[in-house]
Amino acid sequence: MSVLREFYDNRDRKLEHYDQMVEKISMVEQKLNLSEQKKNRLEHELGVARQETNIVREEKPDSETARTH
Repeated sequence: MSVLREFYDNRDRKLEHYDQMVEKISMVEQKLNLSEQKKNRLEHELGVARQETNIVREEKPDSETARTH
């Protein structure tokens, strides 16, 4: 019986370890998803800022054009 008990104890420890690893992986995946969302949001904000900068540049007259008029 002691061999059987040892077998089940080892199995239980391995299952517990497996559950802990699955939980850690899940937490890492959540962090990765949040990081991806943040990166995408920042890339979008950068794109908007670049567009706004280009619009301002287009509206701003060149110094040479301003002198000739």
